[in-house]
Amino acid sequence: MNYNDFLIAKTQAGADSGFAPVWLPDYLFDFQSATVDWAIRKGRAAILADCGLGKTPMELVYGENIVRKTGGKVLLLTALAVSPQIVAEAEKFGIKANNLAAVAHEALDLAAVCIRLHDQLGYVESLKDRSVK
Repeated sequence: MNYNDFLIAKTQAGADSGFAPVWLPDYLFDFQSATVDWAIRKGRAAILADCGLGKTPMELVYGENIVRKTGGKVLLLTALAVSPQIVAEAEKFGIKANNLAAVAHEALDLAAVCIRLHDQLGYVESLKDRSVK
C-alpha cells in the first residue's frame, strides 16, 4: 500500500457514524432540532451556531441522546464562567447534569451529563469508574 492509498483508507468524508435521534424535545426551535438531528446522525460534528442561537440546549439534547441510546455518560468541556449556566439550563430543560468543578468528588451524585472546565480534563480520570445514578 502506498501513501495515497493509506490516506484514502483513512478518509471519513461524508460518513455518518451516529444514530437516529431518540429524543428531540418540543422546546427546541425547528432550526435547533434540525441541527441536533444532523449532528447526532453524523456522530462527529461541530455545532458552530452564532451567539444567541441556543447552543446550550442543543448540546444538552445532543448529550442526552447519547445517554439514552448508550446508557453511558457525556462529558461537556467548557470555560469557567459557562459551567454554572449549562447546569442551570439543564435543570430548566429537565436534564440531569453536574458541574464537576463545583462539588467534592466524594459527595458527587454523578449525573449522566457532566460539565468540567476544559483545562482540567485530567481531574476527570478519578471519576471514570463511577456509575450513573
